[in-house]
Amino acid sequence: MTDSPTFDSFAPANDGPRLSVHRWEPSGPPRASVVVLHGLGEHGARYDRTARSFTAAGFSMLAMDHEGFGRSEGRRGDVRYPPTARAVDQLLARERERTGGAPVVLYGHSLGGLYAFLYAADRPGADLAAVVVTGPAFDSELRRQRLKVAVLRTLGRVLPTLTVSNGLRFEQVNRDPAVVAERYADPLVHDRATARFAIDVLAQMDRVPSAAARVGVPVLVVHGDADLVNPVSASRAVVGLVPSATLKTCPGVHHGVEDEPEGPAILTEVVAWVERNLGTDEK
Repeated sequence: MTDSPTFDSFAPANDGPRLSVHRWEPSGPPRASVVVLHGLGEHGARYDRTARSFTAAGFSMLAMDHEGFGRSEGRRGDVRYPPTARAVDQLLARERERTGGAPVVLYGHSLGGLYAFLYAADRPGADLAAVVVTGPAFDSELRRQRLKVAVLRTLGRVLPTLTVSNGLRFEQVNRDPAVVAERYADPLVHDRATARFAIDVLAQMDRVPSAAARVGVPVLVVHGDADLVNPVSASRAVVGLVPSATLKTCPGVHHGVEDEPEGPAILTEVVAWVERNLGTDEK
């Protein structure tokens, strides 16, 4: 595999801000491509551990920085689902062309997990081989705080690009103090979010139950049962609506599954699940 990811960028078809991408390659021809959508406040290069698990098994991996995150252009924290889905359309097409039609797996964490799940529902013709989501943002306590939601909706109309803190605390994301410190020290990590992002993400969460019926590809939902950011109960409810979905709960694991102490073992199981569902299990 490549020792470190290569970096590139592309311009979305709708002339939006340029988006950055990070690519990891196996030592030989890839068996499939894994396209990663990261979580709130972070960026694609943080998925190096995940990439190494996949490239060691012969998979290529590509991670995009969302608009307003990492090295991508755009107002900080101003990501929304519709333009993200259009960008994913381009990434998937590029990957199929680059690999000569090798299977493509969509992998999303937290906010990216919400986006990946909805993409599978909204694009039944996208020719995805499988979807993996970890700690997906299927629900939020904010949705039940009517006054806050009303304020956000007003701000979204009057000051859509108003930028505030996203309220995410990394002590709630991971148990290892070293990982928490590393997240805070990462210059490409930020805590910004716009009012229109907040309105959009709440609307996307509202769509999850109805969208679930349209998901036809194999889906693996991985969720720590000690997640302090996104409730595991929401993942249990969603998996119950999708016949093609499998739920893996991880005892004692917090939100940032990939960077938890159990992360390597969990990723080994994730790769094995992908191999089985692609029919590429060589064992």
